[in-house]
Formats: sequence, C-alpha cells, structure tokens
Amino acid sequence: MRKLLSILFVSLLLLSPIKVVAGSANIIDEVGVLSDDEKQELTNYYNSIANQYDIQVVAYITDTPTDNIDLQAADYFESLGYSNGFIFEINMANSEYDIVILGDEQYLAEYIEEGMDYVYSSLSNGDFAGACRDFGYFVDEAHISHDYNEEQQQPSKPSTVQLLTISACTGGVISLIAMFIMYKQLKTEGKKYDASNYVKNSNFNLFRQGDIFLYRTMNRRRRPRVQNNNNNNHFHGGGSFTSGHTSSGHSFSGGGGHKF
Repeated sequence: MRKLLSILFVSLLLLSPIKVVAGSANIIDEVGVLSDDEKQELTNYYNSIANQYDIQVVAYITDTPTDNIDLQAADYFESLGYSNGFIFEINMANSEYDIVILGDEQYLAEYIEEGMDYVYSSLSNGDFAGACRDFGYFVDEAHISHDYNEEQQQPSKPSTVQLLTISACTGGVISLIAMFIMYKQLKTEGKKYDASNYVKNSNFNLFRQGDIFLYRTMNRRRRPRVQNNNNNNHFHGGGSFTSGHTSSGHSFSGGGGHKF
C-alpha cells in the first residue's frame, strides 16, 4: 500500500506544472573597466530585475568601432541566444552609448530617452559601473512607470449598490423636474364652446410670393495643368530613436546612440 501511495505521489509531482523563469542577465566587459566585485554586484542586480519581469538584461562594454551602434547592440544581444529584453552598450572606440529594447518589451520604447539621460551623468564622470547600475534602475523604473500610467488611465468601476443608488437618485430628480415643468404649464379655464378667445384677426394671412429669373450668366476659366513629378522618393525623418528595425532579422527599438 505504501509503495502504491509513493508511486502516486511521484506521478503527481511529475504532472504538476513547474514554473521556469526565463529571465537572465549578462555583464560583458571586453575592455576591462569593471572590477570583479562590480561585475558580481551588477550580475546579482540584473538577475533580480530579469527574474522579476521574465526578461533578459545585458550590459555590453566593447572597444569595437561601429557605424550603427543600435544594430551592433541588437546583434550582440541575439548572439547570446536572447530575444526579449534590454541591452546597454558602451562603445569605447566611438565614445558612444546606447540602450536597445528587443522583442515584446518594445512597448516600453517611449521611455528610452529617459534611460539615456539616466546613464549620461555617470558615463561623463567615467563611472562605468555606476552607468550600468543606472541602466538597471531604468529598466525597473520603466516597468513601474508604465504599470502606473496604465492604472491611472483605467477608471475604477463603481459597485452594484453605487450604480443602483445613482440610478434611483437620477430618476427621482428627472421625475421631479418633469412634474414641475408640467405643473407650471398647466392653465385651467372654464368650459368654452368655441375658440374665439384664442383667435386674433392678424394671426392668419395667406399670400403667394415668387421670384422670376429671366437671365443666367456663366463664367468659365481654364484650369492650369499640373506637371507630373516622376520623383517618387519617400522618406521619414525625425525621432530620436530607431524603432522596429528588422534588417538583421530582429525587431528592436534603440536610443540611436549618444556621445559621452
């Protein structure tokens, strides 16, 4: 009997759903500006954020020059096997930094410029560990700010009792107003056998009036011909970050790269 219960217990454990946390973090320092203690601290911090939001968080410090830091960061993010999260790149060769968001997290792209501002002060002072720490803080704050804004935009639903009370009060007020208006309009007089008291001699006049047009004048003028422009080049400008880039097979939103 005990053996049978043990088998049943093990079977239930195997059939029970197990939550797998896909969040993960990486600190890649190809230049050597971070100490081992700083890497460990940042790794722990990033892991806590990644696990909380089920995303990937990466800080990438490199001295490989590039003409497109957005694309370089996105390519490196995917080279790690990641597809959904944030990567913060510091390019020492270009003296440039960037924040790129990939995958489902792109709904937070509107906060990218805030993140670029978060890390600028630390980078300008040569505090690379502080900049990476500020980036983690930005990732956390972007989720919190978005959730808060969503809650503010959704009005709270009144309870059933409140709805009934509001309906009863509204109906009562409308009924009283209607009764008061009808009461003020009510004028009672004695019986009358004709309507002579309500008729005035000047109230009813019939007449006929018309306008007759004898002539019609029409003016015409030549419409100028519009030249056909064969130059069909179209472009879109403006914006401070790249959004929805897919040239390398992935879609991402980036800060466009800022100098430090």
